[in-house]
Amino acid sequence: MNHLQSIILLFFICTIIIKNCKSEYPVNVSVKALWNLNMMAECELGYSAITYNNYGCWCGAGGSGTPIDGIDECCMMHDECYDAAIDRKICYDVPYEYLDDYSWDCNNHVAYCKPNLTGCGKALCNCDKIVVDCWRKFEKPNKKPPCKKDF
Repeated sequence: MNHLQSIILLFFICTIIIKNCKSEYPVNVSVKALWNLNMMAECELGYSAITYNNYGCWCGAGGSGTPIDGIDECCMMHDECYDAAIDRKICYDVPYEYLDDYSWDCNNHVAYCKPNLTGCGKALCNCDKIVVDCWRKFEKPNKKPPCKKDF
């Protein structure tokens, strides 16, 4: 991870923590949880998940519209996977799903969710594993095409 990516990730972490402090629900925040998706991408892909931040309509904060391509579709599925965990009341709403920690291992460039996971951690690990496996089907993007909003 280069210096600029580290700064961006640190800013993102601080923003979430600040927003969390203003929340009406208490939560035990684990900063490690923010690194899980990124480290899982590094395990399987050999590069940071930040590569996909602000790619298309669905990769990064928010997400709406029609995915611009397969990579963007992976990100949409990831958002929908997190939303399903919230809808099924397995996880709390934003920012909690980005802060809930889970355990996983990397072996020969393959990520594995640990079998003892339960609840939100299990759901999020599975969502993150699914998106990384989906990204793996495509070449690493060298540019970030913008979203083409339908008006």
